[in-house]
Amino acid sequence: MTDSVTVRSTTVSPATPSSTGAVAPAAGHKRHAAPASVSSKLVQNSSFLMLTTLLSGCFGFVFWIVCARLYSPDEIGKATSLIAATSLIAYCSQLGLNTAFARFLPTSDEPERLISGSLVLVVLAGLVISGGYVLLLPHIAPKLAFVHDNLWYAVGFVVLTATLALNLLTDAAFVAQRSAHLNLIIDGVAQNCLKLALPFLLVSVGAFGPFASTGLGAALAAAISVVLILRRIRLRLRPRADLPVLRQAMGFAGANYVASLLDLLPTLVLPILILNKLGSAEVGYFYVAFQMANLLYAAAYAVAPVLLVEGSSADVDMAALRRHSLGFLAILIVPSAAGLALLAGPVLSVFGASYRDQSATALVVLAAAAITVTLNSWASALLRIQGKLWSILISNIIFAGGACLLTALLVRDGIVWVALSWLISSGAAGLYGMCAVFLTPSRAPDWPDDELTLRLAVLPRGGTGPSALPATRDEPDGEQDDLA
Repeated sequence: MTDSVTVRSTTVSPATPSSTGAVAPAAGHKRHAAPASVSSKLVQNSSFLMLTTLLSGCFGFVFWIVCARLYSPDEIGKATSLIAATSLIAYCSQLGLNTAFARFLPTSDEPERLISGSLVLVVLAGLVISGGYVLLLPHIAPKLAFVHDNLWYAVGFVVLTATLALNLLTDAAFVAQRSAHLNLIIDGVAQNCLKLALPFLLVSVGAFGPFASTGLGAALAAAISVVLILRRIRLRLRPRADLPVLRQAMGFAGANYVASLLDLLPTLVLPILILNKLGSAEVGYFYVAFQMANLLYAAAYAVAPVLLVEGSSADVDMAALRRHSLGFLAILIVPSAAGLALLAGPVLSVFGASYRDQSATALVVLAAAAITVTLNSWASALLRIQGKLWSILISNIIFAGGACLLTALLVRDGIVWVALSWLISSGAAGLYGMCAVFLTPSRAPDWPDDELTLRLAVLPRGGTGPSALPATRDEPDGEQDDLA
């Protein structure tokens, strides 16, 4: 997303268009990095992503306190299930184009064609997938069938899910256009302020109120983003899908897209399993505890892209980078997890006595899982640096499959066992990831040395969305392009 800051284009001279529409550097020009400048820009832009995630987490904390006071646990449970579903559908609707943006937009000769076609395709995918979900609700989640049975709710769900998908894609476009700081302004501030105000106005619609608040906040962010693309970046958007351009872009996303969807799968499946076996009130109790723990997870998810980019820099000391990043995460996560576990009861009391009584033990387990989630996120970033995409895919299969299977087996015993399923599966995935990092040989990425090299970051669970961050790129004159 962009405000009044001018987007600076990548300068490559001399250059020739590649077959993908990207501009490839001409042969004979060896690029050398300016490490201090690169590090400063990477840290600065990555910090905006971290701040956006953390600010959204803080707003989310207040949002659910407000909702817990205005809505019953039964309504909160149904609303959280809808929110989890719409988030996963929106990510599915990206079709990998959000990650492809970072690969192709910075050097594209025709960014309007790629952005316009991608926006059309993603919105259509969002409408189709969310429409199919609504039609299947009576069969897969009978307690959410009220959305299927009410025309206005059904249309609202489909439209708001499509706008959330649109907003995620515009986020990726702004990151690729080196304007990551605007995610903080539009997603972190504008979207969350509207989201926080709406629950008071939507109490009359019951469980649909918190969901609609979240969806309308995303719709506002999407609208602002489109206006900024037109007015600030001055790209002409046309409502048509350019299939040749889109085919090349979608071919790039591949394994990362599948791995990211697997990473998000438990956020949809776990609430439905709890809803069907224990009831909507138990979903609310679990979701509030998960949201509190997710504030810890957000720190790990935010550090991972920074590690990813630093590891992609020229002449990096990987041993030192691994050591320093893991030490930083340990200092950040371990004391915070211990503090949240010790204060689980008082923290949940803010939501009400019932949340303190029903969610405290689950929150302790989820707080402990911050350590395993951090290890998994850290290992995944290193695997991408090493080019081990199949290892990332296997790790995410272990996490998603383990969390869903264990929850299906143990959910009848209560939400504490669901939290334990999350802890065990993330721990197993993290352990496999670390073994893959240290015990299997690295392979060079498939991209040639004279092109912009990218490693695609994992989709944060509960976060603001995926980020694909470019590696360093050296100009012949020693100056460095801005990176987002």
